[in-house]
Amino acid sequence: RDIIIYSLEDILIKDMFKNHTILGNFEDLISTNKAYNIAIVGDSLLAIGLIYHIAILSNLPNENRLNLYLINKDATKFLDRVKKQFSNIERIGHLNLIAYELDSNSLSFYKDMIWKKENLTNIFIVDDDESKNLDIAINLQDTTYPLESAKDKLKTKIIFAIYNDLGISQKIDKNQGVFRSFYTFANLKKVINSKNIIDEELDLIAKLIHFSYLGEKEIDKEKLNQKWLELDFFKRDSNRAQALHIDIKLLALGLKKQKSSKPLKELLTINQKIFKETIKIEEKDKEFPKEFNTLLSKLARAEHNRWSAFHYLNGWDYCKSRDDKAKRHNCLLPFSRFTTKEQKETYRYDIDSIQNIPIYLAHAGYEIKREEGS
Repeated sequence: RDIIIYSLEDILIKDMFKNHTILGNFEDLISTNKAYNIAIVGDSLLAIGLIYHIAILSNLPNENRLNLYLINKDATKFLDRVKKQFSNIERIGHLNLIAYELDSNSLSFYKDMIWKKENLTNIFIVDDDESKNLDIAINLQDTTYPLESAKDKLKTKIIFAIYNDLGISQKIDKNQGVFRSFYTFANLKKVINSKNIIDEELDLIAKLIHFSYLGEKEIDKEKLNQKWLELDFFKRDSNRAQALHIDIKLLALGLKKQKSSKPLKELLTINQKIFKETIKIEEKDKEFPKEFNTLLSKLARAEHNRWSAFHYLNGWDYCKSRDDKAKRHNCLLPFSRFTTKEQKETYRYDIDSIQNIPIYLAHAGYEIKREEGS
């Protein structure tokens, strides 16, 4: 039998990202190369988990720089904790971690110019004390963003953890006229259940990703599960991380996924048709390009950077000769530093990860649709 290993923080964060993205209300940034900002308030285990997921999900086609502000009164110490836990996090090229020391008990916290940063997509408030999270959110609304909140012009999302009080969560999430741009997450009663602990939908997509990597064409359920059980936990998580990044790739293509009750055969036809209309992928496109100036090549680069970020966060580093036991890999370099034939041949896998999205989503019961205005 399979063994289920899970982290409470991981489940809460994955559930939150089903409803929110790292770009928040700034989704148009994905078609630019502009830098953007995210703030994390708090130094909890949930904050560390958020950093991990954001570092992976924030790999965009144009390699946009992300300034990730870690905000609390002991931010420098917290950043040291983060670097100790993820010793190679500074290898992630697009990510800039910034310790920003502010005390939420002080008025200066709410008057600081950090909250007025351009392209501040999300503020995550994740102290262990849920009442403190609520106080910070209310004070940001009343003191920092009074005009923006009153005139419905606050573009930055403020997402804060409420662990136990379901009444508060429902009131805020349902009354978006009053609490627009304010959202709660991490409600333990609501989120911690067998469906989220054993995320069969995510695992199905991850299994299909691995099956595709093996070069398998015909999807046989028994063989699919057998190959999955042969993987160690790290490689399973690697495939899950790729599955979680699919929404970012769809966003870059002006597409979205939507649950559907249509039969598999019909979903496969619909998904592949809309995908081919959106982005053409030919055999020659699987060759390593001289320049990354097409959306397809940029998406492939984003996938490689995501894969690299996942490995860096899990303690891997570059070495000329691959050694999985020592956590060393010859492809842990930016594409711009690929020189060998062996390295460049792996580009095909990154293209496959995009080309197969319609298949993965169809099997998981999703129909691909165009975003409004795309």
